[in-house]
Amino acid sequence: MPLSKSTKFYYICLYIAAFAIPLPYIFGAASIALLSLAWLLTTNLKDALKDLKQRKMLWLPIILFALHAVSYFYSSDKEQSLLDLSKKASFVILPIVVGLGPTISKQVLEKLFAAFVSSLSLIGLFCLARAGYIWAKDHTTEQFFYHTLVAGLDANAIYYALYTIFSLSILLLHTWTHVGLFKRKFLYYIITFLQILFLVLLSSKTLLVFFILIVLPMFLMRHRQKSLLVSQVLAVTIFIISLCLLAFTNNPVRERYQQVFQNNENAIWQSNDPSGKHFNNLTLRLFIWKTAWQNIKENNLYLKGCGNGDVEVYQKRKLHIYDDKIDTRYNPYIWKFNLHNQFLQMFMMLGIAGLTTFILFIFTPFFQISKVFDRDIFLLFHLSFLFIILQESALQTQAGIIYYMFFASVFWQIRYSNKLSQNA
Repeated sequence: MPLSKSTKFYYICLYIAAFAIPLPYIFGAASIALLSLAWLLTTNLKDALKDLKQRKMLWLPIILFALHAVSYFYSSDKEQSLLDLSKKASFVILPIVVGLGPTISKQVLEKLFAAFVSSLSLIGLFCLARAGYIWAKDHTTEQFFYHTLVAGLDANAIYYALYTIFSLSILLLHTWTHVGLFKRKFLYYIITFLQILFLVLLSSKTLLVFFILIVLPMFLMRHRQKSLLVSQVLAVTIFIISLCLLAFTNNPVRERYQQVFQNNENAIWQSNDPSGKHFNNLTLRLFIWKTAWQNIKENNLYLKGCGNGDVEVYQKRKLHIYDDKIDTRYNPYIWKFNLHNQFLQMFMMLGIAGLTTFILFIFTPFFQISKVFDRDIFLLFHLSFLFIILQESALQTQAGIIYYMFFASVFWQIRYSNKLSQNA
């Protein structure tokens, strides 16, 4: 049965939304607005409401948003609360316009994957070309690594590493049947190599380990045919050589791993240096987690939390205790940091109800993975995001919200569509 014009328009908007995810935030917001319009043109609201009643897993992000909205009334910082609510509107919009939208077939999913992979490849190429230009002009190398590699873009290196892990999972595990670009081996290898290089230079410790220990073994297990043995050995050899060069030469990637083992929380207080240089990624998180947990206990935030607007308020108040150890006049940004753990963030903001809803929201997909196609790719998507939210409050920023909510909604749309077709 041929698709209607409105449905074709919806799918085009879906691909545009996938393409926009790695781009600056304004493109993501505009693409979601366009997708919402396309959904309205294709959907009978009565049927959509009926589907929503049946698709109970789509309720979880909507309930989570409702808890955020209720917390506005007991947050003292109303402006921050409204800002948080505006960023998290996708908790409601994307489960509806994607989760209740037209069926996402294997062909549609492949085109959606292609749009996301293509966009990320262009971002990676742009960042590497810019870094190369700066090197040719100034003979510096710091622009090749970590946050400076993606400087000027809205998302930081951690989120681009997360996007790249998912994109590489698609490249390595998806069997391309409809998109001609990725069926051409030469271009496929070039794009894959580019993204592996981009991932390494982004210097995300957790996601590099995730790629080596989880993504690569899944790829090798998937492609055990003898015909691929040479390319597999070559790819693994190149990757191992690259890691050795990073491990045994002086470079920012190596320095990031050394920081984890060189310092502990006590090292922060062993100097009067007001610059905050004794903080590294590990000790900063230990400090923030400690003060956040103290806030939860001392202010009895277990039941309803402090509200989505008041995390900074409570953290700033708690930091005054440490004025004799770390001068917050020189580190005014510390209390502004999110809690770098989304579970702890939800608990402090919304209490036990918010944390419980969030846990269900994050872990339920793992029990449904076997019921969608491209299940290995979706497994890696959910698993890599879980790894990140243990050390980042990824759903406090557009970079994490739109990415996760979009593909999680795609996942549930496929899951419920498959269930509907099986029952037909």
